[in-house]
Amino acid sequence: MIDVARHFIPLDILKRNLDGLEAVKMNVFHWHLSEDQGFRAESKKFPKLHTLGSDGLYYTQDEIRELIAYARDRGIRVVPEFDMPATAQRGLLATRSLRAGRAVRHRAQVGHFRSAMDLTNEKTYKFRRRGL
Repeated sequence: MIDVARHFIPLDILKRNLDGLEAVKMNVFHWHLSEDQGFRAESKKFPKLHTLGSDGLYYTQDEIRELIAYARDRGIRVVPEFDMPATAQRGLLATRSLRAGRAVRHRAQVGHFRSAMDLTNEKTYKFRRRGL
């Protein structure tokens, strides 16, 4: 598992890690792409997720496809992880209308925060179902 949500890692370094996984015969790469500290995958449907939620440090969909192909060529399966509700902090920066309670602020540090998605708002569920 590599957590790029909290600590962004450039694509070339991820590829080097995949080479290491192949060398020691490991065949699964768990890729942690979202957390309160960062949303690292480009979203075509909700572009504010990566523009506001990544500080400009995210992987384009083409880069994600490239890394998955690179892994596949080495016999490695990529398992992407998008946390919920942990993505709430970054997701709420992009979708303020779904917020319940107090205002959302950018927080780079690790921890639990009080902002949350409004579970009484039907739009929250539509947002979650639509995908990236």
